[in-house]
Amino acid sequence: MKNAQRLLIHALRGTRRCYSKEVSTLSLYVHWPFCKDICPYCDFNRYKRDKIDHKSMKESYTRIIDNFFTQNPEFKSRTLSSIFFGGGTPSTAEPETFYSIINHINSHINCDQAEITMEANPTSIESEKLQSFKKAGINRVSIGVQSLHEQDLQFLGRKHSVDEAISAIQKAKSIFNNVSLDLMFGTALHARDPSIWEDTLKVREFLLLTKRKL
Repeated sequence: MKNAQRLLIHALRGTRRCYSKEVSTLSLYVHWPFCKDICPYCDFNRYKRDKIDHKSMKESYTRIIDNFFTQNPEFKSRTLSSIFFGGGTPSTAEPETFYSIINHINSHINCDQAEITMEANPTSIESEKLQSFKKAGINRVSIGVQSLHEQDLQFLGRKHSVDEAISAIQKAKSIFNNVSLDLMFGTALHARDPSIWEDTLKVREFLLLTKRKL
């Protein structure tokens, strides 16, 4: 846990070198580094955890947000266009934690018009929990489907099935007006059989553009 918190603080310290004074908008990325399982292809900062000290993480984010705006007071005059909760697997967090983070950001800069996105894995999507995340301030969900082909999912080391992915997408669409999918292109299976990617795109288009269920 302490390593994750130190990395969050180190990321903050680099922010001064990463912006232009000419930009009038602000986008914030909030990293949630915990996962239930580690995907073999993932190279992001992530830790496998069955238990998470949510209280400690909430306090850490509060300090980081305060430090960020103390070090960069000029950001407060910008228009906040988006907040993105990435990971890791942000949907393993408690909705109350993200509610606290969003409210704390809002104490420094207005969040009313911001697109607030949370990444989610199909295996961690539950309708009741999604409703709680929406109440916490999340208004867009990005689902880490990666593929809609069973063999491709197994090749990528994913823990969900195609049926679970479809169910997760439909649950998310029933709650949020803005839903997107993460898909991976260029696997070895795609090279051998391009129709796998083509079929995935067709199913993706159907799922996102229609209200009907499969």
